[in-house]
Amino acid sequence: VASAVICLLCRLASDPRPQPVENNTRLLESLDANAEQGCCRWVSSQISRAGRHLVTQVTEVVTSKQVCWLYLAATLRFCAGFGILVWLPPAMASRFPNDVGSFGLANSLIKAFAGSSSSLVGGVIADHLRSTGRGNGAYFCACASLLAAPLWWFTLQPGSSFRVSMAFLLLEYLAAESWMGPCLATLQGAVPQERCGAAQGVFSSLTALGNLLPMVLGFVPDKQLVFALQVSVSSCYLLSAMCFVMVASFTPPPSVTTSESQRRLTEDLQVQMSDSVISAEDECVQSSTSETRGVRSRH
Repeated sequence: VASAVICLLCRLASDPRPQPVENNTRLLESLDANAEQGCCRWVSSQISRAGRHLVTQVTEVVTSKQVCWLYLAATLRFCAGFGILVWLPPAMASRFPNDVGSFGLANSLIKAFAGSSSSLVGGVIADHLRSTGRGNGAYFCACASLLAAPLWWFTLQPGSSFRVSMAFLLLEYLAAESWMGPCLATLQGAVPQERCGAAQGVFSSLTALGNLLPMVLGFVPDKQLVFALQVSVSSCYLLSAMCFVMVASFTPPPSVTTSESQRRLTEDLQVQMSDSVISAEDECVQSSTSETRGVRSRH
């Protein structure tokens, strides 16, 4: 708009003849339209540029087979977690209609303490495993998923009492919720450092796909809900374990650790320095010997 006004003033200053008001109005309207079109073109070009940049980064991340298997494993884990979160209360209400209040309290305490404790321990284990080799984190996630599958199966096992079901649910949360830390550590080690943000963004967007299982379970009849939830969540755990094993299989064998490589580098530098000192001493001895011989020959 400012450039349009300046162009109009310059044109009026260069032409001393008075211009009709209608012509000036039309000129302003045309200049405003041109400025608006230019602004729209600039915004659209910036949006398309950002979109191409985003597609390029995401494509570079998902071209790795290891990362694709990890994303598939994470999607299955999200499906299992969201399935439990959405459909466990109605399943328990149908199994134990007289213990609905007790289940609400027990479920809240299990999520608050067992789930958070398991996530914290998983993060500590991820830091430890990352120092020993990137593939160990994927194996840990596979073991956690394999352990969570039978525990979840026995949580909804027909004929079990309410206390037995809550005990298995507690053990299931302790085993299942420790996967996030090692999984993210494996993801960060599998992508280039300049693509870690894009990889994390794709990982977070997989939570949308995790809603597929709760949506499918919504079409199951009420009488078959408990069995469908039992089978589907256990299957997701087992399939995710297989995917995590595939992630570890694509990981190169762990090389020398950081501390070991630093120690070897220090030893190599010390050897090189000692060799250089010895060569310098040899040159000094040779030069002094040659000077002594020259003095003796002159005498």
